[in-house]
Amino acid sequence: MPEDEILAMLAVQPLCVCVVKAARDRGLETLLHLGVLKKAGLITGEAQGNRIIYRLTADGEAWARRVAGDAED
Repeated sequence: MPEDEILAMLAVQPLCVCVVKAARDRGLETLLHLGVLKKAGLITGEAQGNRIIYRLTADGEAWARRVAGDAED
């Protein structure tokens, strides 16, 4: 699922939208998924100059912990 992929990337570190788009090789589609994640309250975006840096919210971090726990089982 694209949203899971994006959340996993952001669990490592906050990233500029341009990095997320480049890593996924899907421009507009990635923006749509970022919007879904933001609306769900799992990520937040902060403008830094002419870039938007996305990071996990507390709910997004909880998701990352759950996924990491599942991977250990």
